Amino acid sequence: MSHKTTLEESTFFENNGYVTSGLIADCEVIYSNPKTHSEILSATRRGRRIIIKRLKAEYRSLPEYRTLLAKEFEIGYQLSHSNIVQTVAFETMPEGDEAIILEYIDGITLSQAAGSLKRGEALKIVCELCDAMHYMHSHQIIHRDIKPENIMLTHNGQNVKLIDFGLADSDSHTIFKQPAGTRSYASPEQLAGERLDNRSDIYALGIIINQLLHDRHSRRVAARCMEERRELRYSNALEVKQALQRPRYVMLYASIALAVVAIVISLYAALSSSHSDTQLSKQYNAVAERMERIIDEEYERHYAALDTMRTIEEFNAFALRSNDLYFALHRQASALLADVVDTTTLQYRELESTLHSIIQQRQIEYHDRSKQRFDTAYKRILEHSQRNAEQ
Repeated sequence: MSHKTTLEESTFFENNGYVTSGLIADCEVIYSNPKTHSEILSATRRGRRIIIKRLKAEYRSLPEYRTLLAKEFEIGYQLSHSNIVQTVAFETMPEGDEAIILEYIDGITLSQAAGSLKRGEALKIVCELCDAMHYMHSHQIIHRDIKPENIMLTHNGQNVKLIDFGLADSDSHTIFKQPAGTRSYASPEQLAGERLDNRSDIYALGIIINQLLHDRHSRRVAARCMEERRELRYSNALEVKQALQRPRYVMLYASIALAVVAIVISLYAALSSSHSDTQLSKQYNAVAERMERIIDEEYERHYAALDTMRTIEEFNAFALRSNDLYFALHRQASALLADVVDTTTLQYRELESTLHSIIQQRQIEYHDRSKQRFDTAYKRILEHSQRNAEQ
């Protein structure tokens, strides 16, 4: 049962010496689980909504729980990231009990939204969660309780906000190191009470990926996250994000492999008819030569773009343009052939198939020739992403 009240002036204190105060009004308990030692309230201060996390009345006099609350504040206060709830202050309430003041998030938990998400939305959420985790881990902090209930999605934009650092741990703290977390999302080493590192959070991330993304590639990524032996998992969350964003790049290789098969079939069909009519053969050769010049110009311009790429978004856009260019060349070849051959004849269909095979073959040649460009571009993108994450 929630209740509303108005609290008197509260005092803000920190180790840096700053002291502020402000009237907190319209307090309402919005979450209180009988199994936990704390409760969550919403309130307003100076016309702005805030969240208050404090100990329940029966725990406020116990030093170990007060220390645990202070540890949660110290860990959260280190973090400033758009996908992590902002820890604002540690305050003393009028009754003398301490509380953490948090950013108010207008949204719902991932567990509430999971059933209605489209794949694109789910991928965006997982990638933002990876960003938050990578940033958190770079500060030597392990969340230890990554699960859908601790991932908020804002109503405005469905942006991720990772919440609840009540069980989090860091290298700088020496207290409350005992096993913690939610059993169904806990890694094997968590359940065994072993020393943890960031890969324990990545194990839980894998479970979430499995719940949200159901394509074969995503399941392979999730399976690696959930390897029993942590040394076989991804070493950091940024690697997970990059692995999830690479299917289009991988699909390019797959389409090339399929194209090889198509070339063999279509060339065989074309050869049987190309010698039957000398005039038709000359017309076709003229179209084919023109298409080869166009293909060379377009693919040379397309693959040159690899040399200036800096972000994974540019890399994914490049893969999309590869497909668009491939089909655009197909359409152009069909149109040029239609100028010299009746489109209703069998010869047109056979010659069109041969032209398309040429495009496929040249795509493969340019891709093989640009392998070093691909690898260099992807390495540069990884380094650029890592530098941005560290800043």
